[in-house]
Amino acid sequence: MTAVGEADGAADLDAEDTEHTRVISVVPGTPPRPAGTRRDVALHVMRLHFPDGEIVEVAAGYSIRLGRDPQLCPAVTFLARRDNLSRVHAWVGVETDGSAWITDEDSTNGTFVRGYRLTPNEATPLRPGDTFRLAADVHVNVLP
Repeated sequence: MTAVGEADGAADLDAEDTEHTRVISVVPGTPPRPAGTRRDVALHVMRLHFPDGEIVEVAAGYSIRLGRDPQLCPAVTFLARRDNLSRVHAWVGVETDGSAWITDEDSTNGTFVRGYRLTPNEATPLRPGDTFRLAADVHVNVLP
């Protein structure tokens, strides 16, 4: 009898443990979605907000140069007055799948993402909500 009593007690404990686990909704035949956040969504257009209020959009499948030379960087001619930027400082783009990136173009004063200086000519992912810095004082926000 003792074994039956212990087994019944164990069944009671199992019932108590599973009582707190609930499935909210299951749709048959659908694979589970990976956990994602608003920052993980694919971009159709990346919007960059510059310090003086300028907003530059980069569509999926395109890229632009960032720097102080208005002929080489026509999308950001307002950066021409920034003496601490290189002529072609960085390159940003959005792939056709919506993933965004930035590359430092071997600039003198560096490009920084999330506080880290980028290695020249290596693409680094950008997500909505990120801030990157060109040289010492050009902070650019990637708008959601």
